[in-house]
Amino acid sequence: GDIFIQSGGAATFSASNSGKLDILTDGFTDIISNRTILQSVNSSVDIKGSAGIQLFGPLFADNGSADSPSISFKNDGNTGMYRRGVNQLALVGRGREILTVTGTTVSTEALQGVGIDGNLTVTGTVGADVGEFSKLTAVTGTFTSGLTVGTGTINIRSNAIAIGKDNPSESLDIVGSGIFSGDLTAASGTFTTGLTVGKLGVDGEISKDAIYNSKKSFSFNPSTTSTIHTQYLGTFSTEGGPVEITLTDIGTAHFASSFFRVTRHFGENPVVALQNLGARFANYKIHYRKLSNQNYELFFENNSNQNATITHTTFINYYAAFVSDTVSAANDTDVNQAILAIVTNSVGNVGLGTISPTGKLDVVGNGIFSGNVTVTGTVVADVGTFETGLTVSGIPVDITGGGGVYPTEITATATASTTSTSYVLITEMTSTSEAGIYAVSFSTTIQGDTAGQDMEVALYQDGNLITHTERSADFESGAPQGDSLHYPMHTQAIMTVSGSQAIEARYKTNVGTISAYQRSLLLLKIS
Repeated sequence: GDIFIQSGGAATFSASNSGKLDILTDGFTDIISNRTILQSVNSSVDIKGSAGIQLFGPLFADNGSADSPSISFKNDGNTGMYRRGVNQLALVGRGREILTVTGTTVSTEALQGVGIDGNLTVTGTVGADVGEFSKLTAVTGTFTSGLTVGTGTINIRSNAIAIGKDNPSESLDIVGSGIFSGDLTAASGTFTTGLTVGKLGVDGEISKDAIYNSKKSFSFNPSTTSTIHTQYLGTFSTEGGPVEITLTDIGTAHFASSFFRVTRHFGENPVVALQNLGARFANYKIHYRKLSNQNYELFFENNSNQNATITHTTFINYYAAFVSDTVSAANDTDVNQAILAIVTNSVGNVGLGTISPTGKLDVVGNGIFSGNVTVTGTVVADVGTFETGLTVSGIPVDITGGGGVYPTEITATATASTTSTSYVLITEMTSTSEAGIYAVSFSTTIQGDTAGQDMEVALYQDGNLITHTERSADFESGAPQGDSLHYPMHTQAIMTVSGSQAIEARYKTNVGTISAYQRSLLLLKIS
Protein backbone atom coordinates (compact mmCIF):
# COMPACT_ATOMS: atom_id res chain seq x y z
CA GLY A 1 0.00 0.00 0.00
CA ASP A 2 0.88 3.61 0.04
CA ILE A 3 3.32 4.87 2.62
CA PHE A 4 2.85 8.30 4.14
CA ILE A 5 5.88 9.83 5.83
CA GLN A 6 5.01 12.79 8.01
CA SER A 7 7.48 15.00 9.83
CA GLY A 8 6.52 16.13 13.29
CA GLY A 9 9.08 18.94 13.15
CA ALA A 10 11.88 20.13 10.95
CA ALA A 11 13.07 17.11 8.98
CA THR A 12 15.25 16.38 5.94
CA PHE A 13 14.66 13.37 3.70
CA SER A 14 17.44 12.21 1.41
CA ALA A 15 18.17 9.13 -0.67
CA SER A 16 21.39 7.67 -1.98
CA ASN A 17 22.33 5.38 -4.85
CA SER A 18 22.67 2.49 -2.34
CA GLY A 19 18.93 2.50 -1.74
CA LYS A 20 19.25 4.03 1.66
CA LEU A 21 16.70 6.53 2.95
CA ASP A 22 17.92 8.91 5.67
CA ILE A 23 15.49 10.86 7.80
CA LEU A 24 17.23 13.60 9.76
CA THR A 25 15.09 15.46 12.28
CA ASP A 26 15.58 17.71 15.27
CA GLY A 27 12.16 16.83 16.65
CA PHE A 28 9.89 13.81 16.91
CA THR A 29 9.31 11.80 13.77
CA ASP A 30 6.35 9.44 13.23
CA ILE A 31 6.66 6.59 10.76
CA ILE A 32 3.07 5.52 10.15
CA SER A 33 1.78 2.58 8.08
CA ASN A 34 -1.83 1.58 7.55
CA ARG A 35 -0.68 -2.05 7.81
CA THR A 36 -0.13 -3.78 11.15
CA ILE A 37 3.53 -4.38 10.45
CA LEU A 38 6.21 -2.06 9.12
CA GLN A 39 8.69 -4.07 7.12
CA SER A 40 11.94 -3.35 5.30
CA VAL A 41 12.38 -5.98 2.65
CA ASN A 42 15.84 -7.28 1.66
CA SER A 43 17.62 -4.64 3.68
CA SER A 44 18.09 -3.48 7.22
CA VAL A 45 16.54 -0.52 8.94
CA ASP A 46 18.79 1.65 11.11
CA ILE A 47 16.89 3.88 13.48
CA LYS A 48 19.04 6.47 15.19
CA GLY A 49 17.72 8.81 17.81
CA SER A 50 19.21 10.26 20.96
CA ALA A 51 15.77 10.31 22.59
CA GLY A 52 15.29 6.55 22.10
CA ILE A 53 12.61 4.51 20.34
CA GLN A 54 8.98 4.49 21.47
CA LEU A 55 6.66 1.69 20.30
CA PHE A 56 2.87 1.80 20.62
CA GLY A 57 2.47 -1.81 19.53
CA PRO A 58 4.32 -5.13 19.81
CA LEU A 59 7.80 -5.75 18.45
CA PHE A 60 8.06 -8.99 16.52
CA ALA A 61 11.39 -10.66 15.84
CA ASP A 62 12.61 -13.96 14.37
CA ASN A 63 12.93 -16.97 16.68
CA GLY A 64 16.71 -16.86 16.53
CA SER A 65 19.09 -19.39 18.05
CA ALA A 66 21.87 -19.65 20.63
CA ASP A 67 24.46 -18.84 17.95
CA SER A 68 22.37 -16.01 16.46
CA PRO A 69 19.91 -14.64 19.03
CA SER A 70 16.90 -12.65 17.78
CA ILE A 71 17.74 -9.69 19.98
CA SER A 72 21.43 -8.96 20.33
CA PHE A 73 23.81 -6.05 20.62
CA LYS A 74 25.94 -4.25 18.06
CA ASN A 75 29.29 -5.61 19.23
CA ASP A 76 28.05 -9.03 20.51
CA GLY A 77 26.39 -10.96 17.75
CA ASN A 78 26.05 -14.22 19.73
CA THR A 79 25.02 -12.72 23.08
CA GLY A 80 21.39 -11.78 23.67
CA MET A 81 17.94 -13.40 23.74
CA TYR A 82 16.01 -15.78 21.47
CA ARG A 83 12.85 -17.92 21.39
CA ARG A 84 13.86 -21.43 22.53
CA GLY A 85 10.47 -23.05 22.06
CA VAL A 86 6.79 -22.56 22.74
CA ASN A 87 6.49 -20.05 25.57
CA GLN A 88 10.22 -20.35 26.27
CA LEU A 89 12.69 -17.49 26.43
CA ALA A 90 16.44 -18.13 26.55
CA LEU A 91 19.33 -15.85 27.44
CA VAL A 92 22.62 -16.70 25.72
CA GLY A 93 26.20 -15.56 26.10
CA ARG A 94 28.96 -16.31 23.61
CA GLY A 95 26.65 -18.69 21.82
CA ARG A 96 25.81 -20.76 24.94
CA GLU A 97 22.45 -20.90 26.62
CA ILE A 98 22.78 -19.50 30.15
CA LEU A 99 19.22 -19.14 31.47
CA THR A 100 15.87 -20.51 30.26
CA VAL A 101 12.52 -19.09 31.39
CA THR A 102 9.29 -21.05 30.86
CA GLY A 103 5.81 -20.55 32.13
CA THR A 104 6.61 -22.31 35.44
CA THR A 105 10.37 -22.61 35.94
CA VAL A 106 13.70 -20.89 35.59
CA SER A 107 16.58 -23.25 34.79
CA THR A 108 20.26 -22.95 33.92
CA GLU A 109 22.59 -24.74 31.55
CA ALA A 110 24.16 -27.60 33.57
CA LEU A 111 27.76 -26.44 33.34
CA GLN A 112 27.14 -22.73 33.95
CA GLY A 113 25.22 -22.31 37.21
CA VAL A 114 23.89 -19.07 38.67
CA GLY A 115 25.87 -16.79 40.97
CA ILE A 116 24.05 -14.54 43.42
CA ASP A 117 26.06 -11.85 45.18
CA GLY A 118 23.32 -10.96 47.65
CA ASN A 119 20.68 -12.90 49.57
CA LEU A 120 18.35 -15.43 47.94
CA THR A 121 14.85 -15.63 49.39
CA VAL A 122 12.75 -18.65 48.43
CA THR A 123 9.05 -18.75 49.26
CA GLY A 124 8.39 -21.93 47.34
CA THR A 125 10.47 -24.96 46.45
CA VAL A 126 13.97 -24.84 45.01
CA GLY A 127 14.48 -27.86 42.76
CA ALA A 128 17.52 -29.75 41.51
CA ASP A 129 18.26 -33.22 40.16
CA VAL A 130 18.64 -35.25 43.37
CA GLY A 131 18.52 -34.87 47.12
CA GLU A 132 15.82 -33.27 49.23
CA PHE A 133 15.85 -31.19 52.41
CA SER A 134 12.15 -30.34 52.86
CA LYS A 135 11.76 -27.19 50.69
CA LEU A 136 15.44 -26.98 49.73
CA THR A 137 16.60 -29.45 47.09
CA ALA A 138 20.18 -29.56 45.80
CA VAL A 139 22.81 -31.97 44.54
CA THR A 140 25.32 -30.51 47.00
CA GLY A 141 25.30 -27.45 49.20
CA THR A 142 27.68 -25.42 51.31
CA PHE A 143 26.55 -23.01 54.00
CA THR A 144 29.64 -21.04 54.95
CA SER A 145 28.10 -19.35 58.00
CA GLY A 146 25.62 -22.01 59.08
CA LEU A 147 22.07 -23.09 58.22
CA THR A 148 19.11 -21.78 60.21
CA VAL A 149 15.62 -23.22 59.87
CA GLY A 150 13.22 -20.98 61.80
CA THR A 151 10.97 -23.00 64.09
CA GLY A 152 10.66 -25.91 61.68
CA THR A 153 12.60 -29.15 61.41
CA ILE A 154 15.32 -30.43 59.13
CA ASN A 155 14.59 -33.86 57.68
CA ILE A 156 17.80 -35.67 56.76
CA ARG A 157 17.08 -38.69 54.61
CA SER A 158 20.68 -39.77 54.04
CA ASN A 159 21.71 -43.18 55.37
CA ALA A 160 24.94 -41.81 56.88
CA ILE A 161 25.98 -38.36 58.09
CA ALA A 162 29.55 -37.22 58.77
CA ILE A 163 30.51 -34.24 60.92
CA GLY A 164 34.16 -33.25 60.85
CA LYS A 165 35.14 -35.88 58.25
CA ASP A 166 34.46 -36.85 54.65
CA ASN A 167 33.25 -40.46 54.74
CA PRO A 168 30.96 -41.59 57.61
CA SER A 169 31.43 -45.16 58.79
CA GLU A 170 28.19 -45.19 60.80
CA SER A 171 24.75 -43.58 60.54
CA LEU A 172 26.16 -40.63 62.50
CA ASP A 173 29.97 -40.28 62.51
CA ILE A 174 31.30 -37.29 64.48
CA VAL A 175 34.96 -36.33 64.77
CA GLY A 176 35.13 -34.07 67.81
CA SER A 177 33.09 -33.56 70.96
CA GLY A 178 29.32 -33.65 71.22
CA ILE A 179 27.28 -31.72 73.78
CA PHE A 180 23.71 -32.71 74.65
CA SER A 181 21.74 -30.35 76.87
CA GLY A 182 19.05 -33.01 77.18
CA ASP A 183 19.09 -36.80 77.46
CA LEU A 184 20.92 -39.13 75.09
CA THR A 185 18.94 -42.34 74.54
CA ALA A 186 20.44 -45.37 72.81
CA ALA A 187 19.64 -49.08 72.71
CA SER A 188 23.32 -49.88 73.30
CA GLY A 189 26.63 -48.06 73.35
CA THR A 190 30.36 -48.68 73.18
CA PHE A 191 32.84 -46.15 74.53
CA THR A 192 36.24 -47.08 73.09
CA THR A 193 38.21 -44.36 74.89
CA GLY A 194 36.25 -43.99 78.14
CA LEU A 195 33.00 -42.64 79.54
CA THR A 196 32.70 -39.53 81.69
CA VAL A 197 29.44 -38.98 83.57
CA GLY A 198 28.35 -36.30 86.01
CA LYS A 199 26.10 -38.84 87.70
CA LEU A 200 26.79 -42.55 87.71
CA GLY A 201 24.16 -44.14 85.50
CA VAL A 202 25.03 -47.55 84.10
CA ASP A 203 22.14 -49.93 83.47
CA GLY A 204 23.48 -53.27 84.66
CA GLU A 205 25.67 -53.94 87.69
CA ILE A 206 25.25 -50.28 88.66
CA SER A 207 21.91 -48.81 87.62
CA LYS A 208 20.92 -45.16 87.58
CA ASP A 209 17.49 -46.24 88.83
CA ALA A 210 19.16 -47.94 91.79
CA ILE A 211 21.14 -44.87 92.82
CA TYR A 212 19.12 -41.75 92.04
CA ASN A 213 15.51 -40.53 92.12
CA SER A 214 13.35 -41.62 95.08
CA LYS A 215 14.60 -43.30 98.26
CA LYS A 216 13.46 -46.22 100.37
CA SER A 217 14.34 -46.52 104.05
CA PHE A 218 14.94 -49.42 106.44
CA SER A 219 15.74 -49.28 110.14
CA PHE A 220 17.42 -51.83 112.39
CA ASN A 221 17.87 -52.46 116.12
CA PRO A 222 20.00 -55.58 116.79
CA SER A 223 19.32 -58.09 119.49
CA THR A 224 21.01 -57.30 122.82
CA THR A 225 21.22 -60.90 124.01
CA SER A 226 22.85 -62.97 121.25
CA THR A 227 26.56 -63.04 120.54
CA ILE A 228 26.06 -62.52 116.80
CA HIS A 229 23.40 -59.92 116.15
CA THR A 230 21.60 -60.44 112.87
CA GLN A 231 18.31 -58.95 111.72
CA TYR A 232 16.75 -59.39 108.31
CA LEU A 233 15.51 -56.06 106.95
CA GLY A 234 13.58 -57.29 103.95
CA THR A 235 13.82 -57.51 100.18
CA PHE A 236 13.03 -54.55 97.92
CA SER A 237 12.83 -53.51 94.31
CA THR A 238 15.25 -50.95 92.91
CA GLU A 239 13.22 -50.04 89.85
CA GLY A 240 11.96 -46.79 91.35
CA GLY A 241 15.18 -45.38 92.77
CA PRO A 242 17.99 -45.84 95.28
CA VAL A 243 17.88 -47.42 98.70
CA GLU A 244 18.73 -45.32 101.74
CA ILE A 245 19.68 -47.31 104.84
CA THR A 246 19.07 -45.84 108.29
CA LEU A 247 20.67 -47.44 111.37
CA THR A 248 19.81 -46.16 114.82
CA ASP A 249 22.19 -46.14 117.82
CA ILE A 250 21.01 -45.83 121.41
CA GLY A 251 24.19 -46.93 123.17
CA THR A 252 27.84 -45.87 122.99
CA ALA A 253 29.69 -49.15 122.40
CA HIS A 254 32.02 -49.58 119.41
CA PHE A 255 31.43 -52.70 117.37
CA ALA A 256 34.75 -53.92 116.02
CA SER A 257 33.42 -55.92 113.06
CA SER A 258 30.05 -55.41 111.39
CA PHE A 259 28.40 -56.42 108.16
CA PHE A 260 26.09 -54.33 106.02
CA ARG A 261 24.41 -55.67 102.87
CA VAL A 262 22.45 -54.08 100.05
CA THR A 263 21.78 -56.19 96.98
CA ARG A 264 19.91 -56.04 93.71
CA HIS A 265 17.12 -58.44 92.75
CA PHE A 266 18.25 -59.31 89.26
CA GLY A 267 20.79 -62.00 88.39
CA GLU A 268 23.99 -62.43 90.37
CA ASN A 269 24.96 -58.75 90.38
CA PRO A 270 23.72 -56.85 93.44
CA VAL A 271 24.33 -53.12 93.91
CA VAL A 272 25.52 -51.82 97.30
CA ALA A 273 25.24 -48.23 98.59
CA LEU A 274 27.05 -47.12 101.72
CA GLN A 275 28.70 -44.13 103.39
CA ASN A 276 31.83 -43.98 105.54
CA LEU A 277 30.71 -45.36 108.90
CA GLY A 278 33.47 -43.64 110.87
CA ALA A 279 35.50 -44.94 113.83
CA ARG A 280 32.57 -46.80 115.35
CA PHE A 281 32.49 -49.17 112.37
CA ALA A 282 36.10 -48.94 111.25
CA ASN A 283 36.20 -52.66 110.42
CA TYR A 284 32.85 -52.97 108.70
CA LYS A 285 32.51 -55.32 105.74
CA ILE A 286 29.97 -55.68 102.97
CA HIS A 287 28.67 -58.95 101.63
CA TYR A 288 25.46 -60.56 100.46
CA ARG A 289 23.60 -63.85 100.44
CA LYS A 290 21.17 -65.33 97.95
CA LEU A 291 17.86 -66.51 99.37
CA SER A 292 16.19 -69.79 98.49
CA ASN A 293 13.67 -67.96 96.28
CA GLN A 294 16.54 -66.60 94.11
CA ASN A 295 16.12 -63.09 95.54
CA TYR A 296 18.84 -61.37 97.57
CA GLU A 297 18.56 -60.26 101.16
CA LEU A 298 19.40 -56.93 102.78
CA PHE A 299 20.49 -56.96 106.42
CA PHE A 300 23.03 -55.65 108.90
CA GLU A 301 25.08 -58.06 110.99
CA ASN A 302 27.34 -57.47 113.99
CA ASN A 303 29.52 -60.21 115.47
CA SER A 304 30.78 -58.33 118.52
CA ASN A 305 29.27 -59.27 121.87
CA GLN A 306 28.17 -55.76 122.83
CA ASN A 307 24.97 -54.82 124.64
CA ALA A 308 24.08 -51.85 122.45
CA THR A 309 22.26 -50.85 119.31
CA ILE A 310 23.74 -49.46 116.11
CA THR A 311 24.53 -45.85 115.32
CA HIS A 312 22.45 -43.80 112.89
CA THR A 313 24.04 -43.42 109.47
CA THR A 314 22.78 -42.73 105.95
CA PHE A 315 24.42 -44.67 103.13
CA ILE A 316 24.31 -42.73 99.89
CA ASN A 317 27.73 -41.54 98.64
CA TYR A 318 29.50 -44.78 97.71
CA TYR A 319 28.43 -47.48 95.30
CA ALA A 320 29.70 -51.03 95.01
CA ALA A 321 29.13 -53.56 92.23
CA PHE A 322 29.33 -57.31 92.82
CA VAL A 323 30.08 -59.37 89.74
CA SER A 324 30.48 -62.86 91.19
CA ASP A 325 29.11 -64.78 94.16
CA THR A 326 31.99 -66.19 96.23
CA VAL A 327 30.14 -66.29 99.53
CA SER A 328 28.68 -69.53 100.79
CA ALA A 329 25.01 -69.41 101.80
CA ALA A 330 25.78 -71.59 104.84
CA ASN A 331 28.76 -69.59 106.09
CA ASP A 332 28.95 -66.00 104.89
CA THR A 333 31.33 -64.46 107.44
CA ASP A 334 34.35 -64.54 105.11
CA VAL A 335 33.30 -61.89 102.63
CA ASN A 336 36.45 -60.12 101.47
CA GLN A 337 36.41 -61.85 98.07
CA ALA A 338 32.84 -60.75 97.43
CA ILE A 339 33.73 -57.05 97.37
CA LEU A 340 34.80 -56.55 93.79
CA ALA A 341 34.09 -52.92 92.89
CA ILE A 342 33.39 -49.67 94.70
CA VAL A 343 32.68 -46.36 92.94
CA THR A 344 33.00 -43.16 94.97
CA ASN A 345 30.59 -40.85 93.22
CA SER A 346 31.47 -37.65 95.09
CA VAL A 347 35.12 -37.61 93.95
CA GLY A 348 34.97 -39.93 90.95
CA ASN A 349 37.21 -42.69 92.38
CA VAL A 350 36.82 -46.33 91.36
CA GLY A 351 37.93 -49.17 93.61
CA LEU A 352 38.41 -52.80 92.62
CA GLY A 353 38.83 -55.08 95.60
CA THR A 354 38.57 -52.14 98.02
CA ILE A 355 35.70 -50.03 99.35
CA SER A 356 37.96 -47.02 99.99
CA PRO A 357 39.65 -46.13 96.68
CA THR A 358 42.33 -43.48 97.18
CA GLY A 359 42.94 -42.80 93.49
CA LYS A 360 40.83 -42.51 90.36
CA LEU A 361 41.41 -46.27 89.97
CA ASP A 362 42.48 -48.28 93.02
CA VAL A 363 42.95 -52.00 92.37
CA VAL A 364 43.73 -54.48 95.14
CA GLY A 365 44.75 -57.67 93.37
CA ASN A 366 45.90 -58.60 89.88
CA GLY A 367 44.63 -56.97 86.70
CA ILE A 368 44.18 -58.70 83.34
CA PHE A 369 43.79 -56.62 80.19
CA SER A 370 42.87 -58.32 76.92
CA GLY A 371 43.42 -55.05 75.07
CA ASN A 372 45.85 -52.16 75.32
CA VAL A 373 46.64 -50.11 78.43
CA THR A 374 47.50 -46.48 77.68
CA VAL A 375 49.23 -44.36 80.33
CA THR A 376 49.99 -40.70 79.66
CA GLY A 377 51.73 -40.16 83.00
CA THR A 378 54.07 -42.31 85.11
CA VAL A 379 53.51 -45.98 85.94
CA VAL A 380 54.63 -46.90 89.47
CA ALA A 381 54.61 -50.56 90.54
CA ASP A 382 56.62 -52.80 92.86
CA VAL A 383 56.90 -55.62 90.33
CA GLY A 384 55.57 -56.30 86.86
CA THR A 385 55.48 -59.20 84.41
CA PHE A 386 55.00 -58.70 80.69
CA GLU A 387 54.62 -62.17 79.19
CA THR A 388 54.88 -61.14 75.52
CA GLY A 389 57.03 -58.02 75.77
CA LEU A 390 56.70 -54.39 76.78
CA THR A 391 56.33 -51.51 74.33
CA VAL A 392 56.99 -48.06 75.78
CA SER A 393 56.68 -44.72 73.98
CA GLY A 394 57.90 -41.56 75.67
CA ILE A 395 58.06 -43.07 79.18
CA PRO A 396 61.37 -43.92 80.91
CA VAL A 397 61.53 -47.55 82.03
CA ASP A 398 63.92 -48.70 84.77
CA ILE A 399 64.71 -52.38 84.15
CA THR A 400 67.83 -52.61 86.32
CA GLY A 401 66.13 -54.58 89.08
CA GLY A 402 64.07 -56.98 87.01
CA GLY A 403 64.69 -60.66 87.57
CA GLY A 404 67.24 -61.72 84.95
CA VAL A 405 66.73 -58.59 82.85
CA TYR A 406 70.06 -56.79 82.28
CA PRO A 407 72.11 -54.39 81.75
CA THR A 408 75.09 -56.14 83.24
CA GLU A 409 78.57 -54.60 83.24
CA ILE A 410 81.76 -56.54 84.09
CA THR A 411 84.86 -54.43 84.73
CA ALA A 412 88.50 -55.16 85.60
CA THR A 413 91.53 -52.98 86.34
CA ALA A 414 94.34 -55.52 86.88
CA THR A 415 96.59 -55.95 83.86
CA ALA A 416 96.02 -59.16 81.87
CA SER A 417 98.73 -60.45 79.49
CA THR A 418 99.26 -63.32 77.04
CA THR A 419 101.73 -64.55 74.43
CA SER A 420 99.14 -66.90 72.85
CA THR A 421 98.91 -66.88 69.09
CA SER A 422 95.30 -68.15 69.26
CA TYR A 423 92.34 -66.45 70.95
CA VAL A 424 92.23 -66.88 74.76
CA LEU A 425 89.97 -65.35 77.41
CA ILE A 426 90.86 -61.88 78.66
CA THR A 427 90.89 -62.27 82.43
CA GLU A 428 87.39 -61.70 84.02
CA MET A 429 85.77 -60.72 80.70
CA THR A 430 83.09 -63.44 80.66
CA SER A 431 79.39 -63.74 81.57
CA THR A 432 76.95 -66.65 81.43
CA SER A 433 73.45 -65.26 80.81
CA GLU A 434 69.91 -66.57 80.60
CA ALA A 435 68.15 -67.01 77.26
CA GLY A 436 67.45 -63.85 75.32
CA ILE A 437 68.76 -61.34 72.82
CA TYR A 438 71.64 -59.16 74.02
CA ALA A 439 73.51 -56.11 72.84
CA VAL A 440 77.15 -56.85 73.81
CA SER A 441 79.95 -54.28 73.95
CA PHE A 442 83.64 -54.67 74.95
CA SER A 443 86.36 -52.02 75.27
CA THR A 444 89.93 -51.92 76.62
CA THR A 445 93.39 -50.46 76.10
CA ILE A 446 96.03 -52.92 74.82
CA GLN A 447 99.82 -52.72 74.73
CA GLY A 448 102.32 -54.43 72.43
CA ASP A 449 106.10 -54.73 72.85
CA THR A 450 107.50 -56.17 69.63
CA ALA A 451 108.07 -54.62 66.25
CA GLY A 452 105.82 -56.18 63.56
CA GLN A 453 103.37 -57.34 66.26
CA ASP A 454 99.68 -57.89 65.31
CA MET A 455 97.36 -57.56 68.37
CA GLU A 456 93.70 -58.70 68.08
CA VAL A 457 90.51 -58.82 70.24
CA ALA A 458 87.14 -60.46 69.45
CA LEU A 459 83.83 -61.60 71.02
CA TYR A 460 82.95 -65.26 71.59
CA GLN A 461 79.64 -66.99 72.38
CA ASP A 462 79.63 -70.49 73.84
CA GLY A 463 83.23 -70.97 72.69
CA ASN A 464 82.55 -69.82 69.12
CA LEU A 465 83.96 -66.72 67.45
CA ILE A 466 81.36 -64.07 66.57
CA THR A 467 82.49 -63.16 63.08
CA HIS A 468 83.00 -59.50 62.22
CA THR A 469 83.81 -58.65 65.85
CA GLU A 470 87.59 -59.06 65.30
CA ARG A 471 89.52 -55.84 65.89
CA SER A 472 93.33 -55.52 65.40
CA ALA A 473 96.23 -53.08 65.91
CA ASP A 474 99.66 -53.46 64.27
CA PHE A 475 103.00 -52.53 65.85
CA GLU A 476 105.15 -51.20 63.02
CA SER A 477 107.89 -53.59 61.96
CA GLY A 478 110.44 -50.78 61.91
CA ALA A 479 109.89 -49.79 65.53
CA PRO A 480 113.05 -50.09 67.66
CA GLN A 481 113.16 -52.78 70.30
CA GLY A 482 112.09 -51.62 73.73
CA ASP A 483 109.35 -49.31 72.43
CA SER A 484 105.69 -50.06 73.20
CA LEU A 485 102.29 -49.26 71.67
CA HIS A 486 99.14 -48.40 73.68
CA TYR A 487 95.99 -48.67 71.59
CA PRO A 488 92.24 -48.38 72.51
CA MET A 489 90.13 -51.30 71.27
CA HIS A 490 86.34 -51.63 71.01
CA THR A 491 84.01 -54.24 69.50
CA GLN A 492 80.30 -55.03 69.74
CA ALA A 493 77.60 -57.42 68.52
CA ILE A 494 73.96 -58.51 68.89
CA MET A 495 73.81 -62.07 70.25
CA THR A 496 70.92 -64.51 70.63
CA VAL A 497 71.61 -66.72 73.65
CA SER A 498 69.68 -69.95 74.17
CA GLY A 499 70.58 -70.15 77.85
CA SER A 500 73.68 -71.14 79.93
CA GLN A 501 75.99 -69.92 77.17
CA ALA A 502 79.11 -67.93 78.05
CA ILE A 503 79.70 -64.56 76.39
CA GLU A 504 83.44 -63.74 76.36
CA ALA A 505 86.00 -61.19 75.20
CA ARG A 506 89.26 -62.80 73.97
CA TYR A 507 92.64 -61.63 72.62
CA LYS A 508 95.79 -62.97 70.86
CA THR A 509 99.16 -61.86 69.37
CA ASN A 510 101.35 -63.20 66.60
CA VAL A 511 104.65 -62.41 68.40
CA GLY A 512 105.73 -60.98 71.72
CA THR A 513 103.39 -60.18 74.60
CA ILE A 514 99.97 -58.44 74.46
CA SER A 515 98.59 -56.76 77.60
CA ALA A 516 95.04 -55.51 78.40
CA TYR A 517 94.56 -52.75 80.98
CA GLN A 518 91.30 -51.05 82.13
CA ARG A 519 88.46 -52.95 80.44
CA SER A 520 84.69 -53.58 80.56
CA LEU A 521 82.21 -56.07 79.11
CA LEU A 522 78.66 -54.65 78.86
CA LEU A 523 75.57 -56.80 78.21
CA LEU A 524 72.10 -55.29 77.65
CA LYS A 525 69.20 -57.71 77.32
CA ILE A 526 66.85 -56.26 74.74
CA SER A 527 64.41 -59.14 74.35
